[in-house]
Amino acid sequence: MRLAPALGAVLVMAVVVGVGPAAERSLLTAPHPGRLEARQRAIEATALLVANEVDEAAEMLGEAVSLDPLLAGAWANLAAAELQRCHPLAARGAAMIAQRLDPALEQAAQTYRAALGRSCPEPEARMRAAWQWIGAPGDVPAWIRGASYWRSQQRWLLAAFLEERALDEGVGDAESRWRLARDLERAGLLRSALAALEDGDPPLAEQERALADDARRRLGAIAPEAVRLAGRAALVVGWSEPTRRQGLVQLAEVLLARGLDATTAWGVLQRLLEVGQPLAVHHPWGGLELPPGWQVVQLPRGPASPLFVARRFPGDTQLSVHPLPVPDPARASDAVERAFRTPPLRLDDPLTPCAEKVDEMICLEGRGRVIFPAEGAGEVELRLLLRSGWPTGLLFVALVSDGGCGDLCRQQALEETRAVMESFRPADRPPAAVAPESCGALRHLPAWNAPRVHDEAENPWRGQRLDDDLLIEVPPGVVVAELGSVPLNFAPPAGARLWLRGSFVDQQGRSVRIGNGQWYGWIEVSADPEGEKGELQAPALDPRAVLGPPVSLARALARLRLPGTGVLRLARGEAFEGKWILFRRILAGRVVDGFLPVAEGDDSLSLLYMPLTVHSTQGGEPPPLVDLSSRYEVRFDRFRDPARRADPREGLLYAAEIQLPVPKGFRVSLNRRSSDGFPLTLRHADDGTLMRIFRWPTSGEDIGLLEARAESQAGGAPPEGWKAGRRVRDGITRRAEYPGHTGEREAPERCLVLLAPRASSRRAAYLLELIRGGQAVDAEWKTACRLAGSVRYRRETRR
Repeated sequence: MRLAPALGAVLVMAVVVGVGPAAERSLLTAPHPGRLEARQRAIEATALLVANEVDEAAEMLGEAVSLDPLLAGAWANLAAAELQRCHPLAARGAAMIAQRLDPALEQAAQTYRAALGRSCPEPEARMRAAWQWIGAPGDVPAWIRGASYWRSQQRWLLAAFLEERALDEGVGDAESRWRLARDLERAGLLRSALAALEDGDPPLAEQERALADDARRRLGAIAPEAVRLAGRAALVVGWSEPTRRQGLVQLAEVLLARGLDATTAWGVLQRLLEVGQPLAVHHPWGGLELPPGWQVVQLPRGPASPLFVARRFPGDTQLSVHPLPVPDPARASDAVERAFRTPPLRLDDPLTPCAEKVDEMICLEGRGRVIFPAEGAGEVELRLLLRSGWPTGLLFVALVSDGGCGDLCRQQALEETRAVMESFRPADRPPAAVAPESCGALRHLPAWNAPRVHDEAENPWRGQRLDDDLLIEVPPGVVVAELGSVPLNFAPPAGARLWLRGSFVDQQGRSVRIGNGQWYGWIEVSADPEGEKGELQAPALDPRAVLGPPVSLARALARLRLPGTGVLRLARGEAFEGKWILFRRILAGRVVDGFLPVAEGDDSLSLLYMPLTVHSTQGGEPPPLVDLSSRYEVRFDRFRDPARRADPREGLLYAAEIQLPVPKGFRVSLNRRSSDGFPLTLRHADDGTLMRIFRWPTSGEDIGLLEARAESQAGGAPPEGWKAGRRVRDGITRRAEYPGHTGEREAPERCLVLLAPRASSRRAAYLLELIRGGQAVDAEWKTACRLAGSVRYRRETRR
């Protein structure tokens, strides 16, 4: 679906970073971390919107306005994105807010008018709940209802913004001012909360006074540390103006008020201000600069050892410098490939001249791939420097990965690595001649994971040492590093041993992601022989996370015959926009605490299994992950034979009484909340096509009644009626097709397959419903419907 022509200008509109006239008096104009983060996200989201990545842009714009609700341009772009996604209610609301903040935004007015005339399917419940408070343009009290909704979602700044709008319109009361101050206090804006309470009304005077006293007390406690951090930041940034330095003080106050310790707050300030102290490294061949988070690695010396090695936290990206004899620069590419034998290095293309000159040196660059036996291919950036009079050239080899958090993190690592290579400045005098036998093997990184989809059903878990005796198993695709040996922009919690982040597909086909570019999980180990350690608390980096009740792991440990005790807690993050999985295992006088920020797949059984894998090296490995499919009598056998590449089937699904050929690209998920795993869900990984399998117990129902039940679920009879399928063992199949458009109503194309038992059989009936995805091509869709029609009863389950 394309945007209306009137909205074309909105897509290319630059994000308005200032605040509109309606926001000049806002209490939210005070410095706070969200202001800096929101502008960056809004800029990135605008680029995504221009590239027509609408869903991702809308999500990022929603985060931006939550962090800083005064961004009129971000609201306007969010309105355009929601209208393109056919959410006119949300588009009208965002456009209305943009106009209130900046009446001169003509793009917002255009979006609002276009949304009034847009007709779309009924919005999902979440979308309606989020925007139903907007109401008519003149319904000002709706601001209070909107503030209540966002407050329930713990979006404190957005709730404060709407509550403040209501007060500005004269519809708020003493309760509104109290709620506004409370939202600001929860967000850490203590000075703004005090300002909101200055004009308190008598009915709430005592309650307001208590809140004000608490805010002043907290400010007094954190002010000295905030001034110290601000002075340190001002020195690094080079700011001397009193107004800017005071802004840094308020920024530090907000971070400390949110519960961060001084070390963590300093790290966040560094990230927000994009500052840090680079490490200058000098070598006889020359010098270069390493950004924060990089460290020089000392490796054992040998005939093929590199001159210099640096790694980027957590050890997934490595830069090494090798001496390389190159008699003829025209044949430099051949020399590079010959130098690496184990593992072999293959260039994508011959080396080409660098974009910039390097101090009268010949500079060539390119990229290639190395093959690690266990993990697969690794992408390598290469840079070769040659100089007349030097005995050898210098080859920079950079092995780059994403630290387990995806393409965005990999791009960041790549840019940093290129900057490090470009910072090299050669020495004035050439060093002594070096005649290495070879550039040597590119060493395997401690936290390396190949850039591919890690499937738990195909890739094994691996053990990671916690101390001299304890280990923990981690899923495939999760990057793990030891915290004690790597630098961090901010200090990890005391006692932390391991850092982890990554993603994988679990056994049920569910996508799981731990952490993101800013968040990571960690595991702490401590001695507690007397059992004096208190209850498992919220993570140190998100101290206001809302904790759920503790759940004992005693029954699971007993069932698996594992020693020790354990407890598990779930928490809804406040700083982290996801859920935390917290666990504790007590084993052999030691306490292992884990803190996992789960951005996706928080209900995956694999994450709940991790604490059970803590074990002693003397006690053998823990049992394999409990597979729900065995309990539900569901099995999915994938074809592994390479000769089956032309086969349209991914494998065979055995579920309860049926056998079904599964088309290629589909993954199977079970309903864990039902007693038999049904309805089963099969989703295509690429085109979005969905297949659901329903199980209906029967007692001799007529085939016509079963067809009527299927039609009721589908919303009507198929236009061309039911097609006779075929007779199968103990039953018969019927098939129905629904086109993409029925009358004037838009609907996705669907296909139904009904497997009904014979009258004399006691088997259940099964309905297969296929809903075509937006990216499905005709041939694959027809194949999926055809294979669904091949469902049949299993012989071995006959009763």
